[in-house]
Amino acid sequence: MASEIKNLFEEAMTLANSQINGKYIFAGFRTTGYNEIEPAPFMADKVDGYRVIGSPPAAINADLTGTVSNTTINAGDLLLNGNAVGAISAVAVTNGLNMDKAANAKAALNAADPTMDATLTTLYAGGAATADAGGGSTISFDLNNVTLTVTIPAGTSATDVSALVAGAVNSVTDQTGVVAVVGDGNNGGAAGADSVVLSNSRAGDEGAITIANLQEPDSARSGLIADTYSIAIDPNSNTGKISLASSASFVLSSPTVVDDSILTELGLAGGTGGFGDEAGDGTLVYGPRLADSDLLLNGLELTGISDDGLSDIYADTSAAAKADAINTLTAATGITAVVEPASLTAVQAVEAGIEKTGLTGVVTNGAIPAGDLSINGISIGAIAGGPANNGLNMLKAANSRAAINAVTVRTEITARLTTLTTGGVAAAGTTTTVSFNLNNVGISFRTNANPLSDAAAAINSVSDQTGVTAALGTGNNGAPVGQLVLTNTLSGDESAIVITNFNGGPGTADTGLSNMNQQPDTTHNTGTITFTAPRSFTLAGPDLHKIGLDGGEDVTGIPGDIANDGNLTYGSTAAYIGTGDLIINGVDIFSKATLAVAKDSTNSLIGAINAKTAETGVKAGCNADGQLILTATDGRNIHIRTSANGERITHLSAGSPVSPQNKVYFGALKLVSDRVFSIATTPTANFEPGLESLGLAGGAAVTDEDSDIAGDGALNVNTIHIQTDGIRYTGDRVNDLSIKVGSRTSLAIGTNGKNAFMDTGVLQSLKTLEQILMGSQFTQTAGNVMIADTQVALGSKASGLERYAELIAGSFTVTITDNDFYPPQTKDITIQFDPEVDTAESITQKFNGVPELSAEWQKNGVLSITTTDPKRYSFVLGNDSSELLNVLNINNEGNQNYGLEKTIASLDEIMGALTTHISDFGAKSNRIQVQSSIYTSLELTNSEYLSEKEDTDIIKALMDLKTKEVAYQAALAASAKTMQLSLVDFLR
Repeated sequence: MASEIKNLFEEAMTLANSQINGKYIFAGFRTTGYNEIEPAPFMADKVDGYRVIGSPPAAINADLTGTVSNTTINAGDLLLNGNAVGAISAVAVTNGLNMDKAANAKAALNAADPTMDATLTTLYAGGAATADAGGGSTISFDLNNVTLTVTIPAGTSATDVSALVAGAVNSVTDQTGVVAVVGDGNNGGAAGADSVVLSNSRAGDEGAITIANLQEPDSARSGLIADTYSIAIDPNSNTGKISLASSASFVLSSPTVVDDSILTELGLAGGTGGFGDEAGDGTLVYGPRLADSDLLLNGLELTGISDDGLSDIYADTSAAAKADAINTLTAATGITAVVEPASLTAVQAVEAGIEKTGLTGVVTNGAIPAGDLSINGISIGAIAGGPANNGLNMLKAANSRAAINAVTVRTEITARLTTLTTGGVAAAGTTTTVSFNLNNVGISFRTNANPLSDAAAAINSVSDQTGVTAALGTGNNGAPVGQLVLTNTLSGDESAIVITNFNGGPGTADTGLSNMNQQPDTTHNTGTITFTAPRSFTLAGPDLHKIGLDGGEDVTGIPGDIANDGNLTYGSTAAYIGTGDLIINGVDIFSKATLAVAKDSTNSLIGAINAKTAETGVKAGCNADGQLILTATDGRNIHIRTSANGERITHLSAGSPVSPQNKVYFGALKLVSDRVFSIATTPTANFEPGLESLGLAGGAAVTDEDSDIAGDGALNVNTIHIQTDGIRYTGDRVNDLSIKVGSRTSLAIGTNGKNAFMDTGVLQSLKTLEQILMGSQFTQTAGNVMIADTQVALGSKASGLERYAELIAGSFTVTITDNDFYPPQTKDITIQFDPEVDTAESITQKFNGVPELSAEWQKNGVLSITTTDPKRYSFVLGNDSSELLNVLNINNEGNQNYGLEKTIASLDEIMGALTTHISDFGAKSNRIQVQSSIYTSLELTNSEYLSEKEDTDIIKALMDLKTKEVAYQAALAASAKTMQLSLVDFLR
């Protein structure tokens, strides 16, 4: 069948290129002028337009960072975006770092331009460490809510104490975002003081460094002090570095010198920091911008590049901003810019445990002697009991946390509490309106007789946003009767419960709530312990019941756990990701603590990201390897900011070692035109700025244009784009064939070939039909299997999927073909499927996560999949080990059937269009015949009219003619007789 369609297509091409009397039938107005490159009106394996595809600019750090020197920069010696920067004074050096100069630079640069965001990097230097007195000791503290325990051997020197503490800090940098060094007089710590110097590992991070729960004996001390340290508290506690970011690209220049000496004072010289940055020219541009006059398009200068109104950072460097500027000139240049959205794939799989939760137990009030509990064979110290607090053993839970975390470095197991807080005594009264923000979520309600119940209902209605659950106090749940108890919904969530802007209203009804910021402590937790671990672990000992983890499978929920055997084994646990851990385009993705599982097998990460696509303009997917895939929905930039914990889990921006990241990713452009076109820029010694901005610098190796020479600043696009199975129309696209009627009007004879034949789609439809029959290059499909509930696991009968029992855990592959390259480029993305976890909605998100696909579950209950650009991308689904494609009928056979139905319907429409064109041609032919008759009648009428006005009297003319004819004949007769006489006759 495919072969027959192919033959039909070839016959159609032959017919389309048929000639009569040397003229192409379907070519329209242009019937001559074809050449070796374009020999006929319709050409196979070519497509409309000359084109060139740029590469996206390389991702950049959102912050441009330099280490400042200790030399003053005078006012006016530095310009920021053309604005003079005030004096940046150098002050005394602090332990080798120019902290004051950095703080002054921050203030001056921010004052010079409101779009600039200059920041510092937080640093804290502890005091002098103390050597161990001889007995050995343990130092422990919480650093940014991560517990550290340092074992100090007997007789350790002060220098080694600080080195051990610094090493412990650096072992958890991927969780805290803090690095440590031992002070040496040049790194912010005093020389010879053996101090521990802490700083944020990401340059430009002004976040606080918090030390809490510091415990150290008199025999050895770290020199650290439990407190919160930040730039806001002390601007001179910084690393001597200045970090610069802006909503748009920015330019630093030095008008008073012709070299990089001023930039050197900010640590930004050398031609390595900016875009197209030439060393020694005194100018630095940050952000891959396309500036005014950087490009000539077909000889026209490009100007007016501005912010795209979409991106939160470097908004004038985005694909959207560049496309907008180029397309304003399309009418004059004939060149159109098409956006290829920004996209990135995480460098590693989502990193977390395989268990979907942590391991949580409710502690009893009995003390646990030292050695009665071990983790991975390592004994835990004594855990003291304590009095219950409104029915919950909060103190015992806090003691358990401290003892377990004291050996975390050795066991790799961390114990967590769950935050709990209570309100005051509630009281009924007159009606009032209560309003407040709970964890930044607004809540408002009216109450009078039942303020406690009304408050609980209002809070619980937004628990999915706040992560907080409310209950009425019973005396056994952490609060007495008559008070409200608030807890974090997720076990092991140690996030603070924060109420702000509390307004109790004018009435007398009282909920007992007020502004608060409650962290978990010995009297504010749920009396439970949650274990988290990066790998499988074993708890052992006779006192497992005292932490609520004995009793076998029925109690613990762990398959195979035997009651009262004194052992419990659990797998690696889910990781906690929450507020501030992942920010996309300025939007905090996690407003509450969320559990992430290895490879995001529970879809918690892509679900959270896609829930905020409307705000971020970014959609997410995840491949079978567990790597997140982010794609912009338009031409905006993708700005990713992760904390240490967020980067450790998502691995979106960096490899190993893991550290907090702040990066910007850019989209690309494709430039197309009906005819050949040129792009030009003024080259510098090392760059082609305008072409660099479009990812088109580097010559033929980059652009595939044989005539393109690297470094010359010129690009001529004169190669017809080859596309397998494409069809190009080379005739005149504007003019229609017509004849002139009179001096002012014309009569249309035929529409140009593009409108009359090419645009009917008959050739492309035949080619599409061939591809469908061959089972390749689909651009759209839709299943015919309905789902009743898109939020229920597909392996459940409740989903309404008739063949749900056939589904198994496995994967399938989406193969995307990019036809804008020749030969076409393909890439495979394998998608994991778990019938017990994946819903119709999550599967839709996974399809959407493939950059070139768009999927939705339609209102009629079936799945629809299309490519984002059918002229460029096509797809094939296969390698299905999960049976999902078969069950949803989006396998190869189902896609063929769908495509055949669509194509046949399309061909029916095309036949209608062709019939219309033929009828139109016939009507025009009739009009030509009518017009010819009109011309004939018009000619006769005009002749008669002229005869009336100008002709001679016919009767008189005939009489005159007859008289003259008689005279003429007489003359001729006389002449003839005369001419017959000879000389002899005259002589006679």
